[in-house]
Amino acid sequence: MPKDDDSEVYDKLSHSAKAVLKILRSVEQKQKSDFFQEDPELQELRRWVSTYRGSIYTKTLRRLRLLVSRGGVRIVTQGDLLGIIKEIWEHNISRLSETELDVLEGLLRTPEFSMKDLAKKVGLTYNRTRRALDHLRATGVLRREGRIDAASMGLDRVLIIQENPTGCVNSPYVTRVLYVDGSTRKVFTKALIPSRHRKDFMGTIKTIRALSDSTRVYVLSAGLPRFGRAYYNAAKRKFEFDKLHFRLMLRAGGDDLTLGEFNIGDIRFPNRFNSSETKIIETLIDDFDLTAQDIAKRTGLSESTIFRKRVKIINEGVVRPRPKITIPQLSDRVCGIFGGEAASNILSAWFQLPYTTTSMITNFEDASEKKIIFTTALPAGSARDLLDVIHSEKSRVDDIEVWEVAAGTKSNLPVSSLYNTNSKRWEFDHTFLDVRSYSICRKEASRTDIPLDLS
Repeated sequence: MPKDDDSEVYDKLSHSAKAVLKILRSVEQKQKSDFFQEDPELQELRRWVSTYRGSIYTKTLRRLRLLVSRGGVRIVTQGDLLGIIKEIWEHNISRLSETELDVLEGLLRTPEFSMKDLAKKVGLTYNRTRRALDHLRATGVLRREGRIDAASMGLDRVLIIQENPTGCVNSPYVTRVLYVDGSTRKVFTKALIPSRHRKDFMGTIKTIRALSDSTRVYVLSAGLPRFGRAYYNAAKRKFEFDKLHFRLMLRAGGDDLTLGEFNIGDIRFPNRFNSSETKIIETLIDDFDLTAQDIAKRTGLSESTIFRKRVKIINEGVVRPRPKITIPQLSDRVCGIFGGEAASNILSAWFQLPYTTTSMITNFEDASEKKIIFTTALPAGSARDLLDVIHSEKSRVDDIEVWEVAAGTKSNLPVSSLYNTNSKRWEFDHTFLDVRSYSICRKEASRTDIPLDLS
């Protein structure tokens, strides 16, 4: 427990907070703790200790001393203490090493990697690459999710953009939603809809249009994620947005950008899946790196079936790996939509930002309208600076819209529930696309766990 000169700190802790502090020290010193096994919060505590560089106990005690020294503190609860520990841990795991930066950059370029290929690509030894990758995974900074090939599954990937809505799309086919607050509220809803039911989908859109000042519908490309280190301060080991550099990059412009022919395609006869395949697809979307044993626990399938079916699903490209990076320090979100000419001027500057995704969007009803949509994760407090720079430098360009994202929701497509393995078709009726109150949807959205990759 705290030293004698920390008795004032110790007296401010609730009974359960004292127990947590004791457990924290015991785990860090690798002592046994008989009451550490059951509580999920304390299991998370073990992960924080094991992945922290240095002594998280010492840092926590130092934070408590400062807290108490400022006066007025009557009690620190278990929840308060766990919040302090988590904040310290998140700051620590955001301090990436040069090796970890190399691995993140390389992995986004080559998501379907072998460890040997990744090491060669980033110019590191196999062991250094493996250690960096293991640490990134253990901290949760890096994980591989699965991205489905929508066309091969008979699905369209669509993006609905509403302005000042009173109602929002509600459907099991909706997988991502972003909310922009302010005088003009905006909602970005990404959905995967059965290609055979485009007419039903557009019928629902008519209802939504009556509940919004404006509603635009686009078909969305698979998208491209990028990780950049231009704004990583190696000395401080933190990301710092450089307003002047970004401004100068905007002025430099870029190469002319020609938007390709990405239109909504013909209705394809999708791959046919059986019950075991839909279950495996669903688990791979959630976590591409799950072992056969883990998938078996989730689905009840035999490991031999999983080995065979998973190879088939991956080889046919039905589900492909998509790295997901979660760096706590990069908590701000910005979304922008640019026309081809504006995008060519902004693209080079945008790719200097730490973590971005880029997709092409084509108007669902008018294929001649094509644009680029960007989303980016920035250091906390940087979103306003980014918007100020873009607006001051690019105000002469009409075909540009940029917003700070305030909240969001995300979910995965429940393939095994929506795909009928008897008819080999997606289940669909009018109740699968309805409308919920905007105020309820906005209230339920997360302010911290905001999705970045709309595609």
